[in-house]
Amino acid sequence: MTTGVGPEENEIQPKAHGKFDDSKWEVLKPESLGQARGPGKYSWCWYRIGVTIPDTVGDKPFQGGPVWFQTTVDDYGEIWVNGAIDLAAGKSGRGAVSGFNSKNRVRLQMTVGANNKGKKLSLKRDARPGDVFQIAVLGINSPLGNPPGNKIFLHGQTNLEFFAPDAPNGGADVPATAGDPPGKEIASINLMEKEGVALVRGAWRRHPVAFHTGPNKNEIEPKAHGPFDDSKWEVVEDPALLRKPFGPGKFSMSWCRLKVTLPATVDGKDVTGTAVWFRTKVDDYGEVWVNGQIDKATGKSGRGAISGFNTFNEVKLTDNAKPGQTFQIAVLAINGPFGNPPNNRIFFHKDSTKLRFFSTK
Repeated sequence: MTTGVGPEENEIQPKAHGKFDDSKWEVLKPESLGQARGPGKYSWCWYRIGVTIPDTVGDKPFQGGPVWFQTTVDDYGEIWVNGAIDLAAGKSGRGAVSGFNSKNRVRLQMTVGANNKGKKLSLKRDARPGDVFQIAVLGINSPLGNPPGNKIFLHGQTNLEFFAPDAPNGGADVPATAGDPPGKEIASINLMEKEGVALVRGAWRRHPVAFHTGPNKNEIEPKAHGPFDDSKWEVVEDPALLRKPFGPGKFSMSWCRLKVTLPATVDGKDVTGTAVWFRTKVDDYGEVWVNGQIDKATGKSGRGAISGFNTFNEVKLTDNAKPGQTFQIAVLAINGPFGNPPNNRIFFHKDSTKLRFFSTK
């Protein structure tokens, strides 16, 4: 798969999330899904399979009910069913990228028409024998801010799970999440306000990302996750502008960087010795890097790696705040989902981006 193509360099090829002639693609043996593929570093791969729901599973009759498809991509994965993705805003593990090496699980349902007083409705029903589903998994090597040399593969279980119609919660599980920071929040700094940015003696800067660079076309530019001279980047004079859509739309990414210096007090409260956490929510996907590092939190969402669609991402800066201590924060802001990038553009949700100070005593 190639990204950043087209007249405005904001498309992908191929858009294989739905109806698509993949007859010339490589045919894979199921047992080979665990084999690494792609050039490594910045690279992408579509996996597609058409499934027909049987009437018997393991010698047991199946007359219809919840059916779930699950897989785990090394490292990021999206799941599309019949050309659609369940973005489940604010949640992880239901189609959208949901963490680093994290299980992604979607319910296979057919869209059916209904009529309510002359008004057409689109309803969903669970799978029945004979139903055909086109499943497309987008595998992505990551983290995207500094793509590693490894390659893409599927690991763990890639399977269909069948449930009775009356199964508790329709067979749904609870995706693993990192949870809230421990302790009691005693203060916060809004980094989308001038006063907040002034308090940490910083300035937001941003710059778009270019794709498929380098001799093997598997790099990004710039790699600005760590020490990097961003003095020539656009300065966001008013942090509130981060709430305004920016970028070309469709397939696009932008670095947003802020160097913060911890103050001694916030709103008159002494924050020395507290645990400090940085929190943000990007529309649509976001990675968070601190001092050039990302907490991948394998198998969970919400600690640096992309953690769901329009979902909070929160990372710890320190357990023991010291006035004058500095941290370089780099947010990779991304328009998503990747498999069929929408026309909208990137922005930060209102008042979503803060430093939070916690007492753990």
